Amino acid sequence: MQVRRQYRDRGVEVIGLTRSSREEAMAFARRHGADYPIVGAADEAFRDYHVFFVPVVYLVSPSGMVEADGLEETRTVLAREFGS
Repeated sequence: MQVRRQYRDRGVEVIGLTRSSREEAMAFARRHGADYPIVGAADEAFRDYHVFFVPVVYLVSPSGMVEADGLEETRTVLAREFGS
């Protein structure tokens, strides 16, 4: 994922959440070249972050606050915060 590669050295982490089985998540990662961890999440995590469809991108601060919703908004916030 370009965002991960671009901002990894600045402490930005990308983590995928899934309700799927471990095998399905691994197959997805292989198909799409995902180079980030994908972890199983309880329904509460999807409800707390209002995830109604996937894939979706949120920029979440270390304190757990959603700073951006969607890939373009995430890129905009990261560029403003870190430059480039």
